[in-house]
Amino acid sequence: MAGILGVLLVFLTHQSHATNFTNKDFLTMPKLQQKGFLDGVINTLWQVAAQNDSDTGQCIVDWYFGEETAQRNGLIFKSMNQYPTYTPSAIVIALTERECGSYIRRERSHQGQ
Repeated sequence: MAGILGVLLVFLTHQSHATNFTNKDFLTMPKLQQKGFLDGVINTLWQVAAQNDSDTGQCIVDWYFGEETAQRNGLIFKSMNQYPTYTPSAIVIALTERECGSYIRRERSHQGQ
């Protein structure tokens, strides 16, 4: 299951790059679409993180959907404005990893094997 979610995340990130969907584009979307997008990203990241460590997954959920959701959105939107050429997913990953620690399993290449 974690492999499928990882592939999905990579695919979605790749799709964002392929279509040149940036934070600048995200910020022009209607508010309801922005909310749906962010909810989807957070839920996907929660599932990926929880596959490796349930506490980290819960940290992501608590960070975004907790009592300070408005402040989190403010931080996300401020970051998107600061980095308009990055993808929205990259911003959310960076912010949640800063708060909850690294949670996306990164494969190491095994040279010579």
